[in-house]
Amino acid sequence: MIFDLITKPSIMKSQENNNNNNSSNTGKLLLIVGGLFVVFILFNMVGSKESDLKGRSGARVVKQPAKPQKTSNKAVEAMADKKNVKVIDPNDAKGMEQKKWNDKGSAALNAGDHNAALAAFEKMIALVPDDPIGYHNKGVVFNKLKNYDKAVPLFDKALSLDEAYEDAYFGKGKSLEGLKKPKEALAAYQEVLKLDPESKKTMLRVGNIYDKLNQHDKAINIYREAIALDKDYYVAYYNLGNAYLDLKKIDSAMKYYRKSIAANPEYANPHVNLAHCLRAKGDSAGAQSHFKRALELNPELAKLQK
Repeated sequence: MIFDLITKPSIMKSQENNNNNNSSNTGKLLLIVGGLFVVFILFNMVGSKESDLKGRSGARVVKQPAKPQKTSNKAVEAMADKKNVKVIDPNDAKGMEQKKWNDKGSAALNAGDHNAALAAFEKMIALVPDDPIGYHNKGVVFNKLKNYDKAVPLFDKALSLDEAYEDAYFGKGKSLEGLKKPKEALAAYQEVLKLDPESKKTMLRVGNIYDKLNQHDKAINIYREAIALDKDYYVAYYNLGNAYLDLKKIDSAMKYYRKSIAANPEYANPHVNLAHCLRAKGDSAGAQSHFKRALELNPELAKLQK
């Protein structure tokens, strides 16, 4: 998440706005094959919009993948993203220059030009070396590049300049997850929750780490906390279903997959997992119906048949 700089006369303060369009919907699909539960991620669409999940016509019969598929588990991020905004006095020449490079870097990052983004954020750092924003933004770019070793010290530098920099803790947590250091990532995310106890995207990250550590009861508790904040938080219902399925509590898993579908009927992942649950319980017709609906919503699922 890039820290935005905007212009407003004679004011310098921080504020937060919701930004739901830049959510990252990353799911894990749970296959039940011969009684074996295998966790895998269906897809990772960084920066995708909810409109990407809308259904298409021409449903096909979905066949169970020939082999169980398993990849590394990543947290689901969706909804309630927060964007920090630093308001710049237009009479502050250095601040306006900082804003210029921030805007250029953000535009370059959104366009996928990582080198240009890094160059712009380096200009920010050179201009205002005691401001944490440039270091944080540069760390975000390295996270996008999956160059986590370079991202961590940048987030640490930002935190050394502002120990209450929520986004820097979050970015560091993502870096540490990328470095396969779940316990250290968990500590970073817990710092976010100290600063913002209602950060739902952070709760999902924490819950998925607990799942990785086989601490499913803790995962269930934090997903429930996220749902208590937002009764329509469909990814939290989905993750809660996954946690129950990890515990082989199929009926509970099915309950929360259905809640996820009710909260967002155009989210494909719970349809797939619910279908596998129904198949395991002998309801072939019900399973086929949900597989078919999943394909309507996300034709990319067809690749799992190959």
